[in-house]
Amino acid sequence: MAWNPIPGIVENLLAEGIIAAFIGGGVLVFLKKRMSSWFVPLLWGLCGAVIILIGFGALRLIAIPLPDRSQSVTSDNAESIVVSWLDHFHLNVRNEPLDTTLFRRVVTP
Repeated sequence: MAWNPIPGIVENLLAEGIIAAFIGGGVLVFLKKRMSSWFVPLLWGLCGAVIILIGFGALRLIAIPLPDRSQSVTSDNAESIVVSWLDHFHLNVRNEPLDTTLFRRVVTP
């Protein structure tokens, strides 16, 4: 089964939003009961914070690519993953195997 980060991200955003809503709502209720002059500015500030949170959440889910976790590194595929990573950066790789290591590569720019 492939790793799917979307449910974790959504759950974290939802949990943080609920906690912030309870704290902010509690502060607003307290200020409203005391007839404080801070009620209206704080209400607008919390509305702005919610809009920013929704915007960042949308950017995180849509625009920012998440790392590909479909291939996990094991002792069987570590060499091929390292070599493909080095090839991606156009580095020269030379194989010099040793009996005591899993694999050994000499890398030059």
